[in-house]
Amino acid sequence: MVNGFLLRYPSKSDSSRLDKFQDNKKLSATLNDYEEIHSILKLNTIDRLNKKVSLDNGKETILLAEALHEKKISDIADQIAKREGTKMILIAGPSSSGKTTFAKRLGIQLRLNGIEPKTLSVDNYFVEREQNPVDENGEYDFECIEAVDLKLFNEHILRLLAGEEVELPVFDFATRS
Repeated sequence: MVNGFLLRYPSKSDSSRLDKFQDNKKLSATLNDYEEIHSILKLNTIDRLNKKVSLDNGKETILLAEALHEKKISDIADQIAKREGTKMILIAGPSSSGKTTFAKRLGIQLRLNGIEPKTLSVDNYFVEREQNPVDENGEYDFECIEAVDLKLFNEHILRLLAGEEVELPVFDFATRS
């Protein structure tokens, strides 16, 4: 018997019905990872976390959490190294979610596996300021897909996969160009 509960949402197309349940093994694995982390840290409630932070400002908890995170990145790098022929690893997430930091840390772990990764950041493919779309408030919208020079990005990806060299653009966030 599995403890817990299942939270389901209505269908996007018809809010009066539920779609057929589909087990999401990746989500389940991620949630199980969190259970393991909470068990190791002995922090399965907010109350325990607050007490721990009040004892030592959370320093030990932060160090343990960082070590667990680094171990996970190392495990990912080991899995990548075992897959022959891997040419590309894609990292996705919203702005400021830590993609660049994660890529750098993964790169270090890949180097320990004898792999020399090259990082390609979509941030460097933003269009020039005058081409950048604006939102409903007239502010530049860097979150929309039109803010990225997809033609150049896709061209570079295809050329790199073909073994060719490309000159990578560098986007300057200060000047937005």
